Amino acid sequence: MLILLLVGGLASNPCTLAVATEVAALHPRQRDFATWRFGLFLHFNVSTFADSEWANGHEDPALFAPTELDCGQWADAAKAAGMSYAILTVKHTGGWCLAPSCVLVANNAHNLRQSDVLSYEWPLTPQGKASKLHGLPGHTGMLPPDGNQSPAELCDTLQTQARWFWHPGLGDADLQSVERMAETYRLSRERNANYLLNVPPDRDGLIPEKSVQRLRELGRLVGAAPR
Repeated sequence: MLILLLVGGLASNPCTLAVATEVAALHPRQRDFATWRFGLFLHFNVSTFADSEWANGHEDPALFAPTELDCGQWADAAKAAGMSYAILTVKHTGGWCLAPSCVLVANNAHNLRQSDVLSYEWPLTPQGKASKLHGLPGHTGMLPPDGNQSPAELCDTLQTQARWFWHPGLGDADLQSVERMAETYRLSRERNANYLLNVPPDRDGLIPEKSVQRLRELGRLVGAAPR
């Protein structure tokens, strides 16, 4: 089963989600969270179409027009890599919102309702079955120290130069190497942190094939993906 979390806002790179200081005091959901290990982070919004990392909320909402949106493809890519959960950033810096329940800012009150990702195919499972939603408190920070006993989460992005959204013209050289990501995954697991890897969809609404292939290679290398 692929678990889906929905988040709003952006944390710095890298970031951690730390939820306890004593193992004995962990809530059952926190213990469960620590077993998720490897997750998919998704940044997909007006920035994808504006070729920008930082939308300002004044863009034309008509820019957001995925032509082949397939959230099931996102889920299939995650599961092929051995990922067990996914997080979609439903509201980013410009205030553009992918969920009708979001609090909308005044300058884009009509927002993207005609292209609402959530109403199409979420929850994020290939079969469209209900996902389990978990709300966990936390704060941003760095990779937890060696010997960490608290569940944590390290955010990383497949694209180089801390690019969280898809941009046109990027090639294989603009993706992190499998070996480098595998080392980050290893360090995360050694320090009791899940590894949350951002893999952004393109303007079609699909994760590019070169990114899917890199994910599969990473999953096989770290032993997470089925062989």
